[in-house]
Order: sequence, then structure tokens, then C-alpha cells
Amino acid sequence: MDPDHTLRHRDTKSPTLRSILRPSSGSRRSSPQDGPSVQFQTPSSRSSSSNQSISVSQIPLDGPIPPVTLPATQDSHQLEQLALQLVAQLRRQRITPPPTRKVFSRPEGKPDDFPEFRDTMPDKWTVGLGCASSLITIAISDSSTVDGPVLDVESVAKLRLRPMLHPILRSTSSNDDHIVWNMISPPETAIRARKDVQEPYDAFRFEPATFPRVARLNIVSRCHPWEFIVRSYDDSAGVTVGDVLRILFMYLSVGLKEIDLQATSAEHRQAITAAHDARTRVLPPDKELNRNITILDWIGQETHFAGFIHDIEYLEGRFRDIPSNLHIILCSK
Repeated sequence: MDPDHTLRHRDTKSPTLRSILRPSSGSRRSSPQDGPSVQFQTPSSRSSSSNQSISVSQIPLDGPIPPVTLPATQDSHQLEQLALQLVAQLRRQRITPPPTRKVFSRPEGKPDDFPEFRDTMPDKWTVGLGCASSLITIAISDSSTVDGPVLDVESVAKLRLRPMLHPILRSTSSNDDHIVWNMISPPETAIRARKDVQEPYDAFRFEPATFPRVARLNIVSRCHPWEFIVRSYDDSAGVTVGDVLRILFMYLSVGLKEIDLQATSAEHRQAITAAHDARTRVLPPDKELNRNITILDWIGQETHFAGFIHDIEYLEGRFRDIPSNLHIILCSK
């Protein structure tokens, strides 16, 4: 036993629990940051001191030990008081709940009254946030980024989810916030119109197309028989608004074959030819590849993007079994 910490008993008539500070390694500590261990010993008569049972409790079980300076004296009473102070302090730290962070809500009033909050306060469509706080994070672990999980086709079917479309991709999008894009031109020409403010394509292209985010979605239209598959360019980010516009433009630019034209009526072929002539008149001279008859010509002369809808009745009539992946229907004007 360390001579500096010799056990001293009180009168046996007043048995009291006594805590004695000892170094955890059994020798004098070299640094106060290592923290002491506390041994609780029940006093007994001197005749039975050799048979005493000692239970050692390492305090705290978790968390750091507060910094403490042992007194220079060898008085066991001071050491006992110091141990009791440490125990009381650790109990207070464990009982006291951690401080909660105050959540600030959006200010009252119209968004235009506080443009700085509208631009800086994040929501579920903000790039870099996604659905990190969504309840489905407990069921999906495809992505460990702060953006939250990216749901694949199987996950969407298993959870029976219908992800929400980004507001600017919906056909019901308000005139106060919508995409202005003539699908004849590349998606880089698309702009986002917010009342009197117009944002370029690069300002919104990386925003998630759905909430929660998905790895794939399909586009169909009432105006043509083809199905467009949109996959995310970045697997960790899911399908973005830019992915949707980019893939949509790529599919609409695909040239039609003669067998495709013969599969439709003569009246429709005339409408396709008229749409093709109107489109090629506004094309720059260097756009030779797009002068062929394309799927966009099949749609007609309504080439302006008008968003998407999710019409379950139409999908049930078109597909015998609706696929589990998300289907959206293209609208144009």
C-alpha cells in the first residue's frame, strides 16, 4: 500500500462510509489530467482489517473527470471531502440535460419583405440538405452523406412512397416560381423565374428533383408512346433538376425512323412535318443534327416546358402493372 495514502479509521462506534483517493495504477499519479479513481471501504474492527472487502468504482463510467488538484497534506479527511465533491459534481453533470439549440422559424410576412432570409434559410430543396431529417433514414442506408438517403427502385416500392416533385418541376407550379424553357434549345438556356428575378440554369440545376431523393425516375407523355429513363449523374446526389432537363432534351432530340412515322396516321404525319418545319426555321445554322424529324416534332408545336404531373389513372390505363419506380407525365404548352 502506498505510504502516502495510509488508511486511517475513525472510532468504530460511528461506522461511516469513507472514500479514499488512490491513483488508478496503484502508485502516485504523475499528471492530474489522468484523473483519480475512488475506492469505497467499509470500516471494521482493527482485528479484522486484514479481511476487509474493497469494491472499486471507477468514476465516471463515461466522460472526462474534472480537473482536480490534490492537497499537499496527507490528511485523509481533506481527501475524503475532495472525493465527495467530485462525486457530487459528476452527478450534477449527468442529471442536468444538455442545452437545447433554439430553432429560429421564418419571419412573418411576405417572402419579398425578407429576401435575405429567402436566399439563406434552407429547406428540403436546398442543395446539400435533402432529407437528412426524414424518418426514412432509419430504413435506408444507401448513402451516408449529409444529404440523406438516395432511394432506389426497390426502396421506393418497399416503403410505398410517392416522392414529391420539386415545385419548379410541377405542372401546377406557380407563376411566381417556375422554369421558362423552350425544349428546342439545350437546357442551359432554361431560366428560373421568381417574380421579377430570373436565375440562370446553373443556379438551380443541382437542386434535388424529388423529396426524398431518388436514383431513378421515368418520364412518359400523353403525346408519344416512348418512355424516358432519368438516372442520376451523381449516384450520391440522386436525380437533380438538371438531370431531368438534360435527359429530357437528349430524348426529345432523338431522330425518328420511317417505321415510326408509318405507325401513326396520315393526319398525324402531316402535323409532325409541320412541327418539324416550324422548329428548323428557328434553329441556328450549325444545328445540322437537329434538322431531322425528332420526338419533339412528334409532340407538335407546343415545345415550351410546362412541368410534370403524376396521374395514377392515366398510368393504370397505359401500363398493365404500374412499375414501382416513379413515373411522371410531361406537359408542354
